[in-house]
Amino acid sequence: MELFVHTLVLPALLALYAFGYRKGVPMARRTVLDTVVIGLTCAAMAWAVWPIDQTIKLGRDLRGGVSLVYAVTMPEGVDDTTKGEILKETIKTLKSRVNPQGVLDLTMTPQGVDRIEVVMPLPGDEVRAAGKAVDLAQGDPVRTARLGALQAAWTAAQDARSRFDGARGMNAPADDLDRLADEAAVAEVAYEKARAEVQTGALGAS
Repeated sequence: MELFVHTLVLPALLALYAFGYRKGVPMARRTVLDTVVIGLTCAAMAWAVWPIDQTIKLGRDLRGGVSLVYAVTMPEGVDDTTKGEILKETIKTLKSRVNPQGVLDLTMTPQGVDRIEVVMPLPGDEVRAAGKAVDLAQGDPVRTARLGALQAAWTAAQDARSRFDGARGMNAPADDLDRLADEAAVAEVAYEKARAEVQTGALGAS
């Protein structure tokens, strides 16, 4: 809803004011009215990104990151062209497993003919909380059970999403797609709930 307001509604209102209503305002009042409109626009833009630490995720350039270089063992007797193709296929496979949705700020680039550079940002507060939850779970059956439930919920959510994507790719009937979409939504909600319980437990012990 916020995205709709700031990308469509707000620009439309500003255009309506600038090319319509503003022209009919006397010059003496126009400056005051312009100031009010600019102030309201700035307030709306500030509201869209507040609180900043929750609405804006810093990337590697602002938060810092880590660069790792991995060597790939190549078959003997292959030329550089073949090695390059092997590197490309290796990177493609890694991305499909580590970042299948393409939402992570993670880059993998070939270096030379037998190395891959992986660049990733430093962990944020959410990742740190998850790591702390794992540490706290050592010897604690309640936290261990929560982590197990989180893992099971994540797997169920991924499976449900895969079933829906597969059915949509095969042009399944609308009723089947609706059912699979509902299952994926329920699984996603269960995963978010399990994740919230793990994070709450980690923060409560800090």
